[in-house]
Amino acid sequence: MMIARMIHTLSRSARRGSLFMLLPLLTACSAGIRWRGFSFPPVLELAKSEHNLTFVYFRHWSVVACTNFEEHVLKDPRVRKAVDALCPVPLDFVLDHSLAKQWGIESVPGVVILDTQGRVVSTLIGSITADELLNAIEAAKLQAESPEAAP
Repeated sequence: MMIARMIHTLSRSARRGSLFMLLPLLTACSAGIRWRGFSFPPVLELAKSEHNLTFVYFRHWSVVACTNFEEHVLKDPRVRKAVDALCPVPLDFVLDHSLAKQWGIESVPGVVILDTQGRVVSTLIGSITADELLNAIEAAKLQAESPEAAP
């Protein structure tokens, strides 16, 4: 299933003439995180079916801050463990700019955490530390579990 999604994303990118932009995303963005896909809609549906939070990471291959975030934050064992417990998906800021804009992500790196209904519960932009990210994940979990979060 994951391979089919990746092929779909690759073919969509190739049709857009932006395949060259997706390849660095697939290779540079690994950072030890177990990504649940490379396209937002299927990962959101998976998160909803699993009653889990969605971790959306906006990046761009040419931005040094993204590389630093991946090397120093996403490779932190505490962060990997916390993110792997969610449904993480990396998105290219340029290819998915309308989604980034919708959530107020104006620069990268950017992280959006969505609750089990797909509503934004946390947004981080710019120079994000491991502790800031872990605190945001914990706060998002608490908010998602609170009775007020129920629709």
